[in-house]
Amino acid sequence: APPYRSRAVIDPRGVLEEFGLTLPAGTKIRVWDSTAELRYLVVPMRPEGTEGWSEERLAELVSRDAMIGTGLAQRPEIKGQPA
Repeated sequence: APPYRSRAVIDPRGVLEEFGLTLPAGTKIRVWDSTAELRYLVVPMRPEGTEGWSEERLAELVSRDAMIGTGLAQRPEIKGQPA
């Protein structure tokens, strides 16, 4: 909806907080206002302790919210996987 898109551009941190995601002040947020024909995929940050993991193993940590930018990938210990 246009009002939501406008708010997301003007106050992205506020909109993310409404989804329950509060990012550290040092985390840079970029907003691309797209059209109905253009979509962007948000790639979540790699969780600490997952260096060297396969794509399949990393995918297990990624939620729908992480893929649309309203959440972060889960940390390995939350998923019960050793780091």
